[in-house]
Amino acid sequence: MKNRSLYSFIGIAVIVVLAGLGIVFLSSNKIDEDKVADTTENGSVAGVSTQDDSEIDKEALAKYMSEKGAVMFGSEYCGHCSAQKEDFGDSFEYIDYVECGESTNPNYNLDECNANELSGVPTWIYQGKQYPGHQSLQKLAEIVGYESE
Repeated sequence: MKNRSLYSFIGIAVIVVLAGLGIVFLSSNKIDEDKVADTTENGSVAGVSTQDDSEIDKEALAKYMSEKGAVMFGSEYCGHCSAQKEDFGDSFEYIDYVECGESTNPNYNLDECNANELSGVPTWIYQGKQYPGHQSLQKLAEIVGYESE
């Protein structure tokens, strides 16, 4: 009788654990309606351009972003930050950049980095909204409303 009660208890415990895992799994796969892209009648995805980064005038984009007040926060010790800078090549000189890692960089400004409560670097800030992570040039162009001529 003792063994029967123990097996019943174990069986119920397993069912409860599996049910809990099922609930967690199903809720994590729930579609966030705000993140689902709309499609147009021709099948393209609204808000997504087929233009790739190589077709963007890097200098014009960098100057436009600076004019509009977009700022990149990064660190010279961050690989993703270095890759973001490389995306712009020589045109990165036009980007408003704030160095967040202790550095000899003249733009080093830990106070500004902390004041913006960054979750990490690189992070772009435009019109008060943060865009963390390495962004494609196309995505940055969309964020600031840049249209190539």
